[in-house]
Amino acid sequence: MTVRGLSALFATTTLAACLVGCSGVDQPDPDPTSSPPSSSSPPSPSPSPAESDQTTPPDEWTDAADWAREMFGGFEPLSESGEGDAVIDLPQDIASSSGGIIRVSYSGTEPLSLESLDADGELTMYLLDTSTEYNTADPSTFDGETNWWGANDPPQQLGVVADGSWDIDVIPVHHLPELPDEGEGVRSYLYNGPGGTVEGTKSDADVGLGLTEITPCLVACDWGGSLENIVEGRLDSDFSGELSPGPSWVIVTHRGEWTMTLPE
Repeated sequence: MTVRGLSALFATTTLAACLVGCSGVDQPDPDPTSSPPSSSSPPSPSPSPAESDQTTPPDEWTDAADWAREMFGGFEPLSESGEGDAVIDLPQDIASSSGGIIRVSYSGTEPLSLESLDADGELTMYLLDTSTEYNTADPSTFDGETNWWGANDPPQQLGVVADGSWDIDVIPVHHLPELPDEGEGVRSYLYNGPGGTVEGTKSDADVGLGLTEITPCLVACDWGGSLENIVEGRLDSDFSGELSPGPSWVIVTHRGEWTMTLPE
């Protein structure tokens, strides 16, 4: 099978777990990122306690950016542009960070696949496949984000499989903007609010919407936070869920426009 065939089979964004059921087919909940079938996957998105480098107790964090910098690491943003297949070497400060955001803009005639590679160029994880329906209505174009976090090893290189032009920006989690009350596409945000019920609407009824929150661990952990799927694959135009109090990292997964009423 070709690399693109494998990508179509296994690739997913970090938030694929939120969108199980978008196609109406029951499936087991996948992990936040999809790994090649030969590798073992964590048993659930809420990991067992383990030792951590986290130095500040969760109840003492007051700012999401400070928490994200300590938990996921900081690095200089990286921007790359190109056309067609490519391998992007990542600087050590990125390759050693337990979490990061990858913004991708793409225009071609075939889907784009973005792969996480180790230092030897071996595939460790599929980060993005634009043929997946919740990413974009047109697989030959994409404007959105994917990411990695502590559940997986950070990429040492990025592998691009594409036939068109692309722009890729790699940024640290602590550079994310605050969670807004409206937006579009697959995006990540920081949340500093009090927590509570969030209600919203989405524009594209053909695919689901996922809302995922990564919060500080209540006990020591080495996963870079505790993950909870607030909204999972809702096809309805309206959705609601319960946000935990900030600081947290919130990921919205939907290919269209969306609005939210955040707790006050």
